Amino acid sequence: MAPLAQVEEREATGEIAALYDDFRATMRSSFVPTVIRALAVHPSYLVPAWAALRPNLETLEAEELAGRLRVACVDRLKESVGPARSPVVSLTDATRAEIRAVLETFFYVIPKALVMITALREAWEGRPLTGHARAGQGRTVPRGAPASMPAIPLLPPEPDDPRVRRIFEAALRMLGGAAVPSLYRTLGRWPDYLEAVWESVIDERVLAAYRAAAPRLVDDVARGGHALPFAFALDRATGARILDAAGVAAIDTILAAYPRAMPETLLQVARLLRDLDAPR
Repeated sequence: MAPLAQVEEREATGEIAALYDDFRATMRSSFVPTVIRALAVHPSYLVPAWAALRPNLETLEAEELAGRLRVACVDRLKESVGPARSPVVSLTDATRAEIRAVLETFFYVIPKALVMITALREAWEGRPLTGHARAGQGRTVPRGAPASMPAIPLLPPEPDDPRVRRIFEAALRMLGGAAVPSLYRTLGRWPDYLEAVWESVIDERVLAAYRAAAPRLVDDVARGGHALPFAFALDRATGARILDAAGVAAIDTILAAYPRAMPETLLQVARLLRDLDAPR
């Protein structure tokens, strides 16, 4: 699979830079996930899609749906893997706290992004959100990332450290993606830690368990998303009027792949958090 084109946060300009700012504020996030950066390559789709879906994403209903997904991931984790195992690596208390804060940030933001991507996919495939409220009626959450949420600087996809570069290459091969996930591009800032946990990350038995759990998690989000308060209906036929054929094919690929991949990432984050706090 060819590398997935993205608009990196530091490279965004104009309407995409403004959209990224609004995404971070609306989703209460300090970073823009990979899937949004991939969709941003197609602004004629993402800009109107974001404008139309955004009123749902700032509501308490969306926040609560993401919260239920987090709980479901923790429950599924208990069924999928064995007991917690502290990573075999020496970490200072300060470094351990930094890694924990990053993992907690992903565990907060990715469920909210999955709510968004699932709603986009449902509408794209002809299952629009019908809504039940008028504009301005939804219960909203505060804007902006919490002050305690750390920044999430990403290493380049081809980092200088050869150990991290090998892991990124393995991530592309073994995790079946066209892009190194933001999670690993962030954890690569601590190469000793990432190297220590990598074998557990790519354990085939655990990956199979995650992949078996993912469809039900996605279905739960899709069902919950149809209770969001506002209508949203940007479908494939509309996309074909605002995109060329290559753009439509790209949106097809992204909206098919990421609702499956993101629950795996969430389960992985939940496991890394659990193991990080395991007795040493």
